[in-house]
Amino acid sequence: MIIPLTILERQSASEPPVVKKVGINPESVARMEEDEYDGQLVCNVYCDGMSAPYRVPSGINVLIELVNASIEEEEPCQSTPE
Repeated sequence: MIIPLTILERQSASEPPVVKKVGINPESVARMEEDEYDGQLVCNVYCDGMSAPYRVPSGINVLIELVNASIEEEEPCQSTPE
């Protein structure tokens, strides 16, 4: 299964980030971190072998809800308390 994501990509230091669409295999996700990018809450998604993350314009809990809504599993993804 491939999950479509909208990401922010920085192409120039003087220009705002460009919004792009990508598809990721959920099994390739190594880790996710919540961060701030250009004054906006983002979820950094690191997939296998990536040195820079995909920056998804949402928090981790929002991304988990989107993933759970797009797949049907007996045990959906859950965030862990900090």
